Amino acid sequence: MIRWKIKTAKDTNGNYLFTTWQNNWQIELHQKLLKGEPLSWDLVQNLPSLRTKRENLLDASNFNFEVLLTQMIDEVKSSAKQIGKEPVDIGIDAMISLVFFL
Repeated sequence: MIRWKIKTAKDTNGNYLFTTWQNNWQIELHQKLLKGEPLSWDLVQNLPSLRTKRENLLDASNFNFEVLLTQMIDEVKSSAKQIGKEPVDIGIDAMISLVFFL
């Protein structure tokens, strides 16, 4: 759930809050497909990052973010086990405390 939320979270203008392991052209393509544009070779070739030659289709993805995210999730799980709770229970407790706090 955390991994999915970080990868898909957007600000009020519809921009991604976090650039993950994806290259810019992959994010641009995803945005166009979400808008309903049909997938075609012309669509891919005209993506801004590819058209301006900042990136190409064969560029390696950046897995540093994925490694950091996995480490954070493992730390949360480890900390939760040390205090004797499941990570889901901690999240539920946090939501309940916010509801009663407000």
